[in-house]
Amino acid sequence: MKQKYSGFSLIELSIVILIIGILIAGVTQGSRLVRESRLKTARTITESSDVNSIKDVILWLDAANEDTIATGTLASNEYGNAEQDDAVVGWKDRNVQLSGDIVLAPHQDASAPKYQKSGINGLPSIRFTSDNLGYDDFQFFVENYSIFAVIRPLSAGTQYIVNVSTIDTTSLHGLVFSLESSGFIRFLHRSPYSVNSTSGNFYSTNSWQANKPYITSLVRDINASSAEVWLNNQQYISETATRPRYEPDSLKLVIGAIYFGGTSYSRYFDGDISEVIIFDRALKNSERIDIQKYLSKKYNIALS
Repeated sequence: MKQKYSGFSLIELSIVILIIGILIAGVTQGSRLVRESRLKTARTITESSDVNSIKDVILWLDAANEDTIATGTLASNEYGNAEQDDAVVGWKDRNVQLSGDIVLAPHQDASAPKYQKSGINGLPSIRFTSDNLGYDDFQFFVENYSIFAVIRPLSAGTQYIVNVSTIDTTSLHGLVFSLESSGFIRFLHRSPYSVNSTSGNFYSTNSWQANKPYITSLVRDINASSAEVWLNNQQYISETATRPRYEPDSLKLVIGAIYFGGTSYSRYFDGDISEVIIFDRALKNSERIDIQKYLSKKYNIALS
């Protein structure tokens, strides 16, 4: 007597495979729809945000605005079609308050950071590792300024978020806003440009954590003699600002590294950056809070 076997027939296996394929396609489609909905909501929040009405914005970088992201190579690139892990060779200012385009770019293709479709809390980000984006002719020579950034460091160590400095090898003046290997925040305003350069060099008394998203806020007000830094609305630095303005009328802006002149970059940021907003004045406390609330709502980052 032959032994009987029970199992799936070829038709039954085909049906099972078809059902699995449909389920996978449904999950993929659902994830895409969720992402697109989240991105649409984020863009709506940006368009109605207080940033549009607060004066003196000199730079506004927003990774959620795909039309401001160029991918490819420095010699051949296109805007608006960024895909996961594409090399970012241009990040265009979306600011409407100033005429003329500011586009941050790597100094070479090999140093281009990567585009992340689902970065900080599911919104697009630019991922930096040993990369940077810079602009050589940044008009930033004031005593008062405000800088906001949405970041997520992925590891410990010294990491430079924003660096504004000379475009020669001396770098005897400029500003540095960084995460230090000690776990502290550092803010340096160094001026004027001379061998007798003086510094306002401040460190936080509390520390940051890797793999945590932050809304960073920096406001320097020479009139109030204050230099202050907040992370998610928790104050990290509150010091007396006394140093004068920068002397040159043109500086190099670098996101994601510190610049030492020529092609010398180091102390790279290791993580994601989604948005950077810079004002050439010290914002009022109410304005700072309004911008933090906008970024908190957009990126779903709780404020202290």
